[in-house]
This record gives sequence, structure tokens and C-alpha cells, in this order.
Amino acid sequence: MGKSQVKTIKSQVNMGKSQVKTIKSQVNMGKSQVKTNKSYVNMGKSQVKTIKSQVNMGKSQVKTIKSQVNMGKSQVKTNKS
Repeated sequence: MGKSQVKTIKSQVNMGKSQVKTIKSQVNMGKSQVKTNKSYVNMGKSQVKTIKSQVNMGKSQVKTIKSQVNMGKSQVKTNKS
């Protein structure tokens, strides 16, 4: 009976060790996912910066066009007089 009990306990210990390995593996997978998600977040932030930059460039272009329109209007007035 004693030997049988020892075998049972050893078996349970090994099962416990196996479970610990599984949990560690899952933890590492979780850490990997967090890294991936952070990478995606940074990519998103970079995209936002690019879009903001493009918006500002567009605003600048609008100002330039308005300025050119006003210059054109001024020239028309000069030509009329």
C-alpha cells in the first residue's frame, strides 16, 4: 500500500509540474500578445500623426489658393480701373 501511495503522489506531482508548464506557456503567450497589441497601438499613433500632417498640408494649400484668388480679384479690379 505504501509503494502504491508513493506512486500516486509522484504521479500527482508530475501532473502538477505539467500544469505549471502549461500555465507558464500561457503567460508567455499573453505577454507576446501584449507586445503585439502595443506594436499595433504605436502603428496607429504613427498613422494619426501622418494624417494630421496631411491635414495641415491641406490647410496650407487652401490658404495658398485663397491668397491666389484674392490676388486674382485684386488684378481684375486694377484692370477694370
